[in-house]
This record gives sequence, structure tokens and C-alpha cells, in this order.
Amino acid sequence: MPVSANTLFHFTRQRGDLVSILQNGFYPSYSLEDLSAILPADRITAVRVPMVCFCDIILSKMGKHIEYYGEYGIGLRKKEWGMQRGISPVVYVDRESRTATLMSQVVYDVVKMKLPTKSPLRERLFDFCKYIKAYDGLVLNRGTKEMETRKFYDEREWRYSPTNVHTLPSSGSDDRNLKQANKALISHSLKFDASDVKYIIVSKESEIPKTIAAINRVRTLQPREKSLLASKVISVEQIKEDM
Repeated sequence: MPVSANTLFHFTRQRGDLVSILQNGFYPSYSLEDLSAILPADRITAVRVPMVCFCDIILSKMGKHIEYYGEYGIGLRKKEWGMQRGISPVVYVDRESRTATLMSQVVYDVVKMKLPTKSPLRERLFDFCKYIKAYDGLVLNRGTKEMETRKFYDEREWRYSPTNVHTLPSSGSDDRNLKQANKALISHSLKFDASDVKYIIVSKESEIPKTIAAINRVRTLQPREKSLLASKVISVEQIKEDM
């Protein structure tokens, strides 16, 4: 049995969000990321990274991921669509690893150089940092509303982050400013064609007709595209039963 999928999956908690993705593509948003393993401790420990996240997990092993991120998702062709658009697997870093030590030293050396903000070296380094992820860490359990340790490494994350869009500081931005910053990312939406879609996933089998009806109401889709997308709809219930 393969360890990785030939599909990049993105999950959400609302069917409406799924329909919005089918209509508009993916809108990046700023996600809070813990980079304390590689950033100088006396400066920044976390940043907000502009991104769209995907996972590279085979359907039969998707249970825990769906439980945490939501039962509505879309799966797209990894090589033909994802890799062609520069979507990349993240680099997982454990705080005690040699990788963390080396990256921390590189970041510290560049900071000491006091390069101009627009310096190509500085920009390339911090652009690379947008693709670094902690091996594990504390997160809020969306179900129990309690903090818990989560092994991010198990998520096999791939990430799209628009070029020439920088990270934001983890503090100093209120909800209003963050909302405005996310709105500005709409112009960097990640598009796909109906032929790029392998799966459209809904929670219950009873939701499949409603989802197909919603697809048929999307004005930006041609009849052929609507028919193709409708044929891709499956449910979490089917996945649990058959896979």
C-alpha cells in the first residue's frame, strides 16, 4: 500500500466553503506558524504566513485528519496540477534536530548582516521560511476547545504561498487589520479546472444530491464541467465503509 497519495486534499468544516472553492478557487489566508525552532529567540518566535494548505494522505488513512479539519474537501491531481503551480511539501523541523540548528544559524547570520528590507538574500531566506513547519506543537482542539500536542508531521502538508507576499508579525495586528490583510490576498487566488479535480468530499451520503445541485448553480462553470464535477462527489460515510 502506498504511503503518499497522488492527490492533494484540502478540507474545511462547511459545505458552503467547499462550494465557494469550486466557484472561485482557493483564497490564501494568513496562518499563525510557530517558527521558534529556527528564529532568534530574542526577536520573533511566530509569524503569520500567507498560504493555502493541502495534505498528501491516502483516503484510507484520512480519518483523523478529516476529524480535525472538517468533513468537506476537495482532492486535486498532485503532479499535473499541484506541482505545476509550485505547491510544495513543507520542511518539518524538530527543535532539537541538526536541521533546526543550521537554519537558526543561517537566519541569525543574515539578521546580523543588517541587510536592507528589500535585499534579495533576505527576501529569499524569509520566503523559504514560509515553507518550514514544526514537527509537533500545541494546538487548540476544535472539538474539546482544549490545548493539546499535535504531531504535524503526520499531516504530510503541502503548501501554496503566493510569491512576493511577505509574512506578518504574530502580534500587533488586531482582527480588523488581519481581516483586511486576508482580503488583499484574494488577488492571489489559486485556480483549477474541473479536469484537475479527482474527489469532492461531503460529510454524509444524503448531502451528495444537494452538493451536485449547488455545483449546477455555479454560473462560471460550463455544462460539461458541471457534469464532470458531479461525477467526483463522494461522502465521508462511503470512505469509512469502503476504504
